[in-house]
Amino acid sequence: METDDTPARADFSEELWALVCSIYEENEKISLETVEGIIGDAEPVIRDRWDQQSEDQMQAQWQTSLRKESSDVIGTRGNNDFHYRYLWRFCLRFLHQAPPIMLSPLNRLQFVPKRNRLLITSHLFTLDACLDLTQLVIHPIWEQNYRRFIDTLHYAATYRVGALRNFDWTFFDEDCCPALQILNDNLTAVEGPQLPHTVHELHVDARNAVVARGETPGVFSDLVCRIGELATVARFPSASERAQLTNGVVPFNGSDLEVMKKAIDSLAPTEPKIGYPVKAVYDAFKAAKGTADVLLRERLREFDERACKQFSETQEVTSQPASVPNSGRVARRPRNHQGSRYAPYSLFSRHPSRTGPSGGICRPQDSSIASDQRSMRQGHTTASNLVPAPHQAPGIPVSRDLRRPQQHRGVSPASDVDGSVVTDESASAHDVFSPPDNDATPQSPDPVERDSLAQPQVQTPGVVTSSQGLATDEVSQLRQENAQLSQEISNFKTEQAQLINDLKARLETRETETLKVSERLAKLEAELRNI
Repeated sequence: METDDTPARADFSEELWALVCSIYEENEKISLETVEGIIGDAEPVIRDRWDQQSEDQMQAQWQTSLRKESSDVIGTRGNNDFHYRYLWRFCLRFLHQAPPIMLSPLNRLQFVPKRNRLLITSHLFTLDACLDLTQLVIHPIWEQNYRRFIDTLHYAATYRVGALRNFDWTFFDEDCCPALQILNDNLTAVEGPQLPHTVHELHVDARNAVVARGETPGVFSDLVCRIGELATVARFPSASERAQLTNGVVPFNGSDLEVMKKAIDSLAPTEPKIGYPVKAVYDAFKAAKGTADVLLRERLREFDERACKQFSETQEVTSQPASVPNSGRVARRPRNHQGSRYAPYSLFSRHPSRTGPSGGICRPQDSSIASDQRSMRQGHTTASNLVPAPHQAPGIPVSRDLRRPQQHRGVSPASDVDGSVVTDESASAHDVFSPPDNDATPQSPDPVERDSLAQPQVQTPGVVTSSQGLATDEVSQLRQENAQLSQEISNFKTEQAQLINDLKARLETRETETLKVSERLAKLEAELRNI
């Protein structure tokens, strides 16, 4: 264990070091019990809604799934496994979540890499994305509440793709921010599949309304607003991203993670609740390491498989046709179902340290989690009912100061972080299973023949248009994209023809020059013979 006078320890301020130590102390080192509390027991638990037939069917589907092929390579890739293992370590210990579940359609999220990659890279994230995720999830701004991280990622990805789809999702429900309360009220009041404006536009209007009445938006409102200032809206979302959006899932990629890091870093100097840049916090967590985590090193492949199966059975138990949200359904929060194949787990529960509505600790529940009344539909509402306000510069609030953490109790942190890190791009999306059934997740009518455990099939623009019924603005966007591609092809052909003509002209010039040289040589030879 490193002491206070080691070089690594000396690189950090006393405040940051004490903060990191306190976070380590408050979150126990990963044990098998910890893991099974999150992803379930190794053996299934037969219940009323999960019988042996359900178990056998799920196992058969897993054995032929594409996701299993990717899971099988975990532990065989050498250094390329480091980042994925680090992500698991931090998510399990500090967020009490498993990455294949937390970053999945169960939370209306799907990783879609920027570029097409091999099959394995569509399931395990890129290495760069793993590193960015690992650095982000341990930042103290979330206070070990994974929902805050998920909400921020939702916002960043939704902004980038310019989505108008109603995902039936609210933001930072547990934080009493007046701007976010207005935003959530407006979001939950909208009926139908489309929002009148993007989430970011609705949020900016809500912030302006709050500032106009003399109040101050909260820190998470400031954070996501800064994300909107730094991010760039994609001119044309990819076909894979459009397919995800059509299925009620928000596609995210490395750009969204990079923007989140930049937003946190830009606010850290002036916002006490953020306190420190992302990289500084990550380096401090690495420096405060103890013994290596043998459990994850030896059993990560098994845990990854079990998490994916947990995801699969949860989706299957809850699956039924879904269309647009209606006023009688609960938004946002999935439920822990009686039909789970495993013993009680904390898949959808909040962090144990956070209190529930009654003041008690929110622990994993065997029965369905109580509905969040703030997410209930309030009745039919149109765009004219939403709170309007002119756009105005956002305010910066002051909340809990992370630069003044609770006094360290003198116990060195026992870390599960290995210090060695590699970076490259080799693995990507958790394109695993179909999104869960809830009010804003329409299911594809076409059955998946081989990979029934896989995430919704990515369709070509033509198929999406015909089978899913894209909105008018999406059809227009497709036409614009096709027109742009046609123009690019035409320009390429023109440039190609010009290059060919240039080459022909150069060849003709060379031939003329060669002929002149030959004539000159013949003349010189004749002159030499006459001498």
